[in-house]
Amino acid sequence: MPHRALVAATFAALAAGCASQAGPHRGEAAYRDLVNRGRAYAGDVCLSCHAPREGQVSPDPAAPPLERFANLYDAPYSLQAKLTEIAETGHYRMPPTQPHADEVEALAAYIGSLRRGAGQPGA
Repeated sequence: MPHRALVAATFAALAAGCASQAGPHRGEAAYRDLVNRGRAYAGDVCLSCHAPREGQVSPDPAAPPLERFANLYDAPYSLQAKLTEIAETGHYRMPPTQPHADEVEALAAYIGSLRRGAGQPGA
């Protein structure tokens, strides 16, 4: 029984860590700043092809809206991992880029803010 309790406590801690990574654990102002930095980075790098939200027209019709990624990768760490992978290897017609880890974190926060029901202004 102690083993089950330890496993449950470990999963609870991991889940809490993932949830806190997503948002205001940093403080609301710091989180808003992170989202805003991600929005600026997306404006410089992503929005030349992708629309922010579903229903908006993407400059490149083959490029899905960023909101779709937010809803596909709902755990912050999985979104950050996918963005890092795309940055390093490219994706379809997207060329590889060299973002700093802070830029990937900010972009993940911005894209996460686009998630349906996230309660954050996205675009």
